[in-house]
Amino acid sequence: MYINIKTNQLISREKLRVLYPTTSFPLKIDEKQLLKYDLAIFHEVSPPKYNPLVEEISKSEVPLIKDGEYYRQWKITKKDFSLETLKNIYIISAKKILNEVLKETDWYFSRFLELDEEVPPHILEKRSKERTQYKLYYNRVEECKSEEELKLISSFTFS
Repeated sequence: MYINIKTNQLISREKLRVLYPTTSFPLKIDEKQLLKYDLAIFHEVSPPKYNPLVEEISKSEVPLIKDGEYYRQWKITKKDFSLETLKNIYIISAKKILNEVLKETDWYFSRFLELDEEVPPHILEKRSKERTQYKLYYNRVEECKSEEELKLISSFTFS
């Protein structure tokens, strides 16, 4: 990928051929040759970590220029939610995790209904513990009075 250093327009190799149809570019284009066309090599960079529940990520229109090299920049913006909406997002996310964990042992209950085989006590205890953890997390989220308090609560996981 290349970048026009005057307009910051990204240009693929295919587009380069369209823009300059009478020019034959080698597979590896020399940086000096690129400069004749106001172009430079553009380096893609992996996006940084962000919280998709409350943040959005997008490619910045302006590249990062470091030591004469052009790099992708990422822009992270906070989603604009009310506190209640944020709480709901946290709770729904936690509920999905809980359901995934419980799904692993659901078959014991199907077996119980179909074959009348008891669910082992350690499975009942494990599921009860998982639900209790979820309820504690739920209550912590509900008690939050500000977005800052909510951010202090770590993501929902099982210990």
